[in-house]
Amino acid sequence: MTDFDRPLNKRGLKNASLMGVVLQEQAVLFDAVFSSSAKRAHDTIELICERIGFPLDNIKFDDELYDFHSQGVYEYITHFDDSLHDVALVGHNPVFHRLVTLLTGESIVKFPTCAIARMRFDVDQWRQVTSGTGRLVYYDCPKYHSDK
Repeated sequence: MTDFDRPLNKRGLKNASLMGVVLQEQAVLFDAVFSSSAKRAHDTIELICERIGFPLDNIKFDDELYDFHSQGVYEYITHFDDSLHDVALVGHNPVFHRLVTLLTGESIVKFPTCAIARMRFDVDQWRQVTSGTGRLVYYDCPKYHSDK
């Protein structure tokens, strides 16, 4: 089986459901959701979106987000429609770990599977997003919720 086609394991299914509950409790809403089309990313975001009430038909799955180069994902962000404000982007490590560090200047020691990093950008247009323009406003991961 290829990495692209690899499904979530039992722990991955549990963690995706858990993080969906966490986002639901925070009343997180998205204007848009973009996800890698790899099977495990696909299944993760569908479980989360089911929990928070985001329509599954509105998730945009894109092979471009199955990218292991930060530059490609960064360029993807700069092409978002400027009418979008709260966007979920789902992809793979180590790219997303590096991307959060690049955009915020924050050093996250570990960015495990199913981690969530919420960033704010004080820009008027997505094309203005560059290194250091983001601010990390929230970071969470499944191990923080071992009691649930």
